Amino acid sequence: MGHPGQHDHATMLSAIPDHMVETFAVVGTPDEVRSRLAAVWAVADSVTVVAPTHFLTPDQIMRYQQAIATTVYQ
Repeated sequence: MGHPGQHDHATMLSAIPDHMVETFAVVGTPDEVRSRLAAVWAVADSVTVVAPTHFLTPDQIMRYQQAIATTVYQ
């Protein structure tokens, strides 16, 4: 038996505070992302940059992937 609200993704996502997202992900404007990634590269041996996939449509995932490619690799 599941918990009440178990599949209420909108409520679950809204309960995640911004500081938690910023701890585990690089988010922001393209300039902010490049700056944060530069700081990570200063101390990391490798970095994997991927688009989020949970709770998104294939079109949204593709837009995120394109934004990452434009921001990070060009």
